Order: sequence, then C-alpha cells, then structure tokens
Amino acid sequence: MHSILNFLGTTNDEENSREKVSPIRYITNPPDSGWLWVKIENPNGVQRAINIKNKGQKLVICENTKVQIRDIKDGRTYFKILDHISKNVVASLSNENAKNHFSKSGPKLSPNGAELEIRYNSEPEKVWSEARSESLLQVKGKLTFNTIAIDITVSTLPNNYTILPNGSHNILLPDFPHDANMTRFYRMENRNLKYDQVWFSIAISDRNNINDRYIHVGAVSHGCMTIYDLKGWNQLYKYLINNRQSDNRQYVGKLRIRNLY
Repeated sequence: MHSILNFLGTTNDEENSREKVSPIRYITNPPDSGWLWVKIENPNGVQRAINIKNKGQKLVICENTKVQIRDIKDGRTYFKILDHISKNVVASLSNENAKNHFSKSGPKLSPNGAELEIRYNSEPEKVWSEARSESLLQVKGKLTFNTIAIDITVSTLPNNYTILPNGSHNILLPDFPHDANMTRFYRMENRNLKYDQVWFSIAISDRNNINDRYIHVGAVSHGCMTIYDLKGWNQLYKYLINNRQSDNRQYVGKLRIRNLY
C-alpha cells in the first residue's frame, strides 16, 4: 500500500518549507473513442443528470481533463476531477491504468485558446459521401486552423435548422460521448479515423450562449459545423483538445464564422 500523502511539494517560498500536496495530472492516451471510463467513488459530486447514484458506477472523461490525485492504495489510484462536467467527482483507476492515462503536461493555455475560422458559400451543391453511398446537398465551407484548411458542411439540405450566425463564438469542452452509431461507420471510409464520439459544442454568442450546435465529424449537418473531410478530423480534434482559454478553462477556443456570399 502506498499513500499519496507521501508526495511532498513546496507550497511557499520559505527556505526548507515542504508541505504535503496532492499532485495535479491530466488525462492522456484515451481509447480511440476519445473517452476514458473511470470508477466513481463519490457520486455526490456529479453535477448533471446522468443517472449516477451509487459508488462503483462508471463515467467517462475526455482527454486533458484536469485531476488531483488524492490517494493510492489497494491497487487503485483515487483522484478528484477538477474540470469538465464531472467537476468535483472523486473517481479511481487501477494503478496500471493511472500510469498509462495520467500526464504531468496539460493543455496549452492562451487568451483565445484554439482559433478556428469558417468561411462558407450559401449556394448549396451536391457532394458524394462514400460512407453513406449517396450524394448530399451541402452548404459547403472551409474550416481553417493552425494553417490547415479542411472541407466542412454547415448545413445539409433540406432541413429546418438555421446556419450559425456570422461572428465569434466560444467552443466548449466536449460534453459526453455521442452515439457511435451516428459516426462509427465513417471509419469504413477512413480506417485511421479516431475520436468520432467527441463533439465540441459551440456557445452561440447571440443566443445567450445556447450550445446545441457542435463541431463534429460526419457528412450530415443539421446546423452543426460538420467535418466531412474525414482525413482532417484527427488533426482538428488534437488541436482543439490540446488548447484551453486561459481565463475560462471550460472553453477550448474561439470559432469565427463568415458567409462569403
């Protein structure tokens, strides 16, 4: 048995001052889904209605979630989740999994976080989807990030959803694993595709930050920013998940939208 209370760190500037502190770590190396299952030890901390009532149930957390190690005993590492929608939940992993999924390095912090720009042409055109074996009427756009440009659709017609308004919108942390049945089959078209169940919600600036629209991989958009350039998704995911806004860590970045016509 090894207790985390044996971890020592300097907590002030006084000479020879050493106090017991709990190390901060960040989730790394998630499965291909982008989500890591952990065992709940304190269900009272769960902040949203996810039907978790009992110790021993499981929940998922995304890559780069910040945690604080609380104890190591009986083959398990216990930690408190410090951000994300499961903030304040105490959970655990086996010691072996903790070695594989804890990192001292966290996301990059900057005033804007990740910076994305979308420009789109409101004139729709037919685009073939190999994964769906059909042509879809798309309002196409280009998403630019970190000097990379990838093809997206901002709306698949016909639908009753409006396109997101021009302007700047914050991008939130991923909320929960989205239905694999909606995206998993795209892996048949691109065998290297990962993280398809990770969707980044958009806080729409002129709708009181309502966040029912997402950045996600796929070929069909109901008003979301949908990445149909499947080869570009993994890079975009890594760019988003590895960034945070320094003043508000619930945001991974900024999205700027402009209609060209």
